[in-house]
Amino acid sequence: MATVVTGIGVVAPNGLGTDAYWSATCAGRDGIGPVRRFDPTGYPARLAGEVPGFDAGEHLPGRLLPQIDHMTGLALVAADWALADAVSHLEHAVRLDPGDRESRALLDVLGAGGSVSDNSALKQLLADDTFVTMSFGRVCLEQGLVDEAAQIFLRLLGRDLRHVGAREGLEEALRLKTQRRKGS
Repeated sequence: MATVVTGIGVVAPNGLGTDAYWSATCAGRDGIGPVRRFDPTGYPARLAGEVPGFDAGEHLPGRLLPQIDHMTGLALVAADWALADAVSHLEHAVRLDPGDRESRALLDVLGAGGSVSDNSALKQLLADDTFVTMSFGRVCLEQGLVDEAAQIFLRLLGRDLRHVGAREGLEEALRLKTQRRKGS
């Protein structure tokens, strides 16, 4: 099962965080330089894209640090920042339309943290017929919750087989699932 987060979290050789990365990229700084994390003697490459100034301890719980390597720390921080960015997009949507209960509900689920696959709050929303709407199906698709969106569109089609929007939503969800399986 693949996870899609519609947010950005950047941990790169030319910047920690989206703003620093974008500023460096626009200024033409690529972050490639001499290898410093280890002695490259005996290796054909002397240049690398290391992430200078990254300290996982500044971003992750101390209890986690002994269990992870440097690359895992980079990945966890980037994923955390991407999820925070996705939540900020949902918060913005709710500010623009305070009556958007679907975005608000999904924001509550994502804001609670944890895995979506074992998130009982999301399961409760999916079981609630009042959330079986096109807009909630679309919000789920936008947040990368393809399986959940497909469930919603199927339930809408169960009510009305001629529901064009639900049929198109289901087709999009199935197309996205197929792409994930193929790794594209």
